[in-house]
Amino acid sequence: MKWEKYVFTYLGFSTLFLQVHLFFANVGRMAFITSICMMITAGLITILWSVSKKNWKGIMEYYLIPFIHLGISISILETAIRDFPLNRELVWVGVMTVQFLFAWYLLMKRNWRNYVAAPLSLAFIFYNMYVNTLPLVMAIIVLLVCMAVMVLASRRHFKGLVNQEATERVIDHYRIFGLLYLCTLNLEVFLSDTGSAILGIFVSLLLPSYFILMGKFTIYKKEKAFTRE
Repeated sequence: MKWEKYVFTYLGFSTLFLQVHLFFANVGRMAFITSICMMITAGLITILWSVSKKNWKGIMEYYLIPFIHLGISISILETAIRDFPLNRELVWVGVMTVQFLFAWYLLMKRNWRNYVAAPLSLAFIFYNMYVNTLPLVMAIIVLLVCMAVMVLASRRHFKGLVNQEATERVIDHYRIFGLLYLCTLNLEVFLSDTGSAILGIFVSLLLPSYFILMGKFTIYKKEKAFTRE
Protein backbone atom coordinates (compact mmCIF):
# COMPACT_ATOMS: atom_id res chain seq x y z
CA MET A 1 0.00 0.00 0.00
CA LYS A 2 1.15 3.51 -0.78
CA TRP A 3 0.75 4.82 2.76
CA GLU A 4 3.14 2.13 3.98
CA LYS A 5 5.78 3.44 1.57
CA TYR A 6 5.34 6.96 2.97
CA VAL A 7 5.66 5.70 6.56
CA PHE A 8 8.72 3.61 5.64
CA THR A 9 10.32 6.59 3.91
CA TYR A 10 9.71 9.02 6.78
CA LEU A 11 10.91 6.61 9.45
CA GLY A 12 13.94 5.54 7.41
CA PHE A 13 15.14 9.06 6.62
CA SER A 14 14.45 10.32 10.15
CA THR A 15 16.59 7.46 11.46
CA LEU A 16 19.28 8.34 8.93
CA PHE A 17 19.47 11.89 10.27
CA LEU A 18 19.69 10.65 13.87
CA GLN A 19 22.51 8.27 12.93
CA VAL A 20 24.44 11.04 11.14
CA HIS A 21 23.95 13.37 14.11
CA LEU A 22 25.05 10.65 16.56
CA PHE A 23 28.18 9.97 14.50
CA PHE A 24 29.31 13.61 14.51
CA ALA A 25 28.36 14.04 18.16
CA ASN A 26 30.67 11.14 19.05
CA VAL A 27 33.49 12.54 16.91
CA GLY A 28 33.73 15.62 19.09
CA ARG A 29 32.36 19.06 19.72
CA MET A 30 31.79 21.07 16.57
CA ALA A 31 29.95 24.25 15.69
CA PHE A 32 26.85 24.14 13.50
CA ILE A 33 26.50 20.40 14.15
CA THR A 34 22.74 20.32 13.56
CA SER A 35 22.98 22.31 10.34
CA ILE A 36 25.87 20.23 9.01
CA CYS A 37 24.15 16.95 9.87
CA MET A 38 20.97 18.08 8.12
CA MET A 39 22.98 19.15 5.05
CA ILE A 40 24.75 15.77 4.91
CA THR A 41 21.47 13.90 5.40
CA ALA A 42 19.81 15.98 2.68
CA GLY A 43 22.75 15.20 0.40
CA LEU A 44 22.49 11.46 1.03
CA ILE A 45 18.73 11.50 0.45
CA THR A 46 19.25 13.50 -2.75
CA ILE A 47 21.65 10.83 -4.04
CA LEU A 48 19.06 8.13 -3.30
CA TRP A 49 16.37 10.29 -4.92
CA SER A 50 18.43 10.76 -8.09
CA VAL A 51 18.85 7.00 -8.65
CA SER A 52 15.30 5.99 -7.67
CA LYS A 53 12.41 5.19 -9.98
CA LYS A 54 9.69 7.74 -10.67
CA ASN A 55 7.20 6.43 -8.10
CA TRP A 56 9.76 6.40 -5.31
CA LYS A 57 11.01 9.84 -6.32
CA GLY A 58 7.52 11.24 -5.81
CA ILE A 59 7.29 9.67 -2.37
CA MET A 60 10.76 10.83 -1.34
CA GLU A 61 10.01 14.40 -2.43
CA TYR A 62 7.29 14.63 0.23
CA TYR A 63 10.03 14.11 2.81
CA LEU A 64 12.86 15.92 1.05
CA ILE A 65 11.03 19.21 0.45
CA PRO A 66 10.09 19.94 4.10
CA PHE A 67 13.40 18.47 5.34
CA ILE A 68 15.47 20.82 3.17
CA HIS A 69 13.41 23.83 4.24
CA LEU A 70 13.76 22.83 7.88
CA GLY A 71 17.50 22.39 7.44
CA ILE A 72 17.82 25.80 5.79
CA SER A 73 15.83 27.41 8.61
CA ILE A 74 18.05 25.83 11.27
CA SER A 75 21.18 26.88 9.37
CA ILE A 76 19.92 30.48 9.25
CA LEU A 77 19.12 30.36 12.96
CA GLU A 78 22.54 28.97 13.88
CA THR A 79 24.21 31.54 11.63
CA ALA A 80 22.29 34.33 13.36
CA ILE A 81 23.41 33.01 16.75
CA ARG A 82 27.03 32.08 15.97
CA ASP A 83 27.73 34.28 12.92
CA PHE A 84 29.18 32.83 9.71
CA PRO A 85 31.81 30.06 10.05
CA LEU A 86 35.21 31.71 10.41
CA ASN A 87 37.27 31.59 7.17
CA ARG A 88 34.57 29.47 5.53
CA GLU A 89 31.99 32.10 4.69
CA LEU A 90 32.07 31.47 0.93
CA VAL A 91 31.73 27.71 1.41
CA TRP A 92 28.78 28.23 3.75
CA VAL A 93 27.09 30.63 1.34
CA GLY A 94 27.75 28.24 -1.56
CA VAL A 95 26.22 25.24 0.21
CA MET A 96 23.20 27.29 1.29
CA THR A 97 22.74 28.55 -2.27
CA VAL A 98 22.72 24.98 -3.58
CA GLN A 99 20.03 24.12 -1.03
CA PHE A 100 17.91 27.13 -2.03
CA LEU A 101 18.15 26.15 -5.69
CA PHE A 102 17.33 22.50 -5.06
CA ALA A 103 14.35 23.36 -2.87
CA TRP A 104 13.11 25.69 -5.61
CA TYR A 105 13.66 23.00 -8.25
CA LEU A 106 11.65 20.40 -6.33
CA LEU A 107 8.74 22.80 -5.86
CA MET A 108 8.75 23.75 -9.53
CA LYS A 109 9.03 20.08 -10.52
CA ARG A 110 5.84 19.32 -8.62
CA ASN A 111 4.24 22.48 -10.04
CA TRP A 112 3.80 23.95 -6.55
CA ARG A 113 4.61 27.37 -7.95
CA ASN A 114 2.96 29.44 -5.23
CA TYR A 115 5.09 27.70 -2.61
CA VAL A 116 8.37 28.96 -4.08
CA ALA A 117 7.78 31.88 -1.70
CA ALA A 118 9.23 29.64 1.05
CA PRO A 119 12.77 29.17 -0.35
CA LEU A 120 12.74 32.73 -1.73
CA SER A 121 11.90 34.11 1.73
CA LEU A 122 14.60 32.04 3.41
CA ALA A 123 17.11 33.09 0.75
CA PHE A 124 16.20 36.74 1.25
CA ILE A 125 16.79 36.47 5.00
CA PHE A 126 20.08 34.63 4.54
CA TYR A 127 21.55 36.95 1.90
CA ASN A 128 20.56 39.98 3.96
CA MET A 129 22.53 38.52 6.84
CA TYR A 130 25.45 37.85 4.50
CA VAL A 131 25.66 41.33 2.95
CA ASN A 132 25.85 42.83 6.45
CA THR A 133 29.25 41.13 6.80
CA LEU A 134 30.58 42.51 3.49
CA PRO A 135 32.11 45.82 2.44
CA LEU A 136 29.64 48.13 0.73
CA VAL A 137 30.84 47.43 -2.82
CA MET A 138 30.58 43.65 -2.39
CA ALA A 139 27.19 44.03 -0.70
CA ILE A 140 25.93 46.05 -3.67
CA ILE A 141 27.20 43.40 -6.11
CA VAL A 142 25.54 40.54 -4.21
CA LEU A 143 22.22 42.36 -3.94
CA LEU A 144 22.29 43.35 -7.62
CA VAL A 145 22.97 39.75 -8.61
CA CYS A 146 20.07 38.54 -6.44
CA MET A 147 17.78 41.17 -7.96
CA ALA A 148 18.89 40.24 -11.49
CA VAL A 149 18.16 36.55 -10.84
CA MET A 150 14.66 37.45 -9.62
CA VAL A 151 14.04 39.62 -12.70
CA LEU A 152 15.18 36.85 -15.07
CA ALA A 153 13.03 34.26 -13.28
CA SER A 154 10.03 36.60 -13.41
CA ARG A 155 10.62 37.24 -17.11
CA ARG A 156 10.76 33.54 -17.86
CA HIS A 157 7.85 32.25 -15.80
CA PHE A 158 5.38 35.15 -15.62
CA LYS A 159 3.67 37.80 -17.73
CA GLY A 160 2.19 39.71 -14.80
CA LEU A 161 2.06 39.85 -11.02
CA VAL A 162 -0.74 37.26 -10.98
CA ASN A 163 -1.15 34.55 -13.62
CA GLN A 164 -4.40 32.64 -13.99
CA GLU A 165 -3.61 28.99 -14.69
CA ALA A 166 -6.70 26.83 -15.06
CA THR A 167 -8.42 27.09 -11.66
CA GLU A 168 -5.36 28.38 -9.80
CA ARG A 169 -3.94 31.87 -9.46
CA VAL A 170 -0.16 31.91 -9.32
CA ILE A 171 1.63 34.91 -7.81
CA ASP A 172 4.90 36.19 -9.27
CA HIS A 173 6.97 36.03 -6.10
CA TYR A 174 10.15 36.68 -8.09
CA ARG A 175 8.94 40.17 -8.96
CA ILE A 176 8.14 40.88 -5.31
CA PHE A 177 11.50 39.65 -3.99
CA GLY A 178 13.37 41.48 -6.73
CA LEU A 179 11.84 44.68 -5.39
CA LEU A 180 12.73 43.68 -1.82
CA TYR A 181 16.37 43.14 -2.79
CA LEU A 182 16.37 46.54 -4.46
CA CYS A 183 14.92 48.18 -1.32
CA THR A 184 17.59 46.45 0.75
CA LEU A 185 20.24 47.78 -1.62
CA ASN A 186 18.97 51.33 -1.11
CA LEU A 187 18.94 50.83 2.64
CA GLU A 188 22.52 49.50 2.65
CA VAL A 189 23.76 52.53 0.71
CA PHE A 190 21.89 55.13 2.76
CA LEU A 191 22.96 53.64 6.09
CA SER A 192 26.59 53.26 5.04
CA ASP A 193 29.20 55.79 6.17
CA THR A 194 31.26 55.16 3.03
CA GLY A 195 28.50 55.66 0.47
CA SER A 196 28.81 58.69 -1.83
CA ALA A 197 26.07 61.05 -2.99
CA ILE A 198 26.46 59.87 -6.58
CA LEU A 199 26.05 56.25 -5.49
CA GLY A 200 22.96 57.20 -3.49
CA ILE A 201 21.43 58.88 -6.54
CA PHE A 202 22.25 55.86 -8.71
CA VAL A 203 20.58 53.30 -6.43
CA SER A 204 17.59 55.62 -5.96
CA LEU A 205 17.09 55.69 -9.73
CA LEU A 206 17.03 51.90 -9.78
CA LEU A 207 13.63 51.87 -8.05
CA PRO A 208 11.64 53.67 -10.78
CA SER A 209 13.72 51.81 -13.38
CA TYR A 210 12.61 48.53 -11.82
CA PHE A 211 8.93 49.42 -12.15
CA ILE A 212 9.43 50.53 -15.75
CA LEU A 213 11.19 47.25 -16.53
CA MET A 214 8.45 45.19 -14.89
CA GLY A 215 5.92 47.16 -16.91
CA LYS A 216 7.72 46.08 -20.09
CA PHE A 217 7.41 42.45 -19.00
CA THR A 218 3.69 42.74 -18.17
CA ILE A 219 1.06 41.84 -20.76
CA TYR A 220 -2.03 42.46 -18.63
CA LYS A 221 -3.52 45.89 -19.28
CA LYS A 222 -4.59 46.67 -15.71
CA GLU A 223 -1.15 45.86 -14.31
CA LYS A 224 0.53 47.79 -17.10
CA ALA A 225 -1.50 50.86 -16.21
CA PHE A 226 -0.56 50.46 -12.54
CA THR A 227 3.18 50.25 -13.25
CA ARG A 228 3.03 53.36 -15.37
CA GLU A 229 1.26 55.49 -12.77
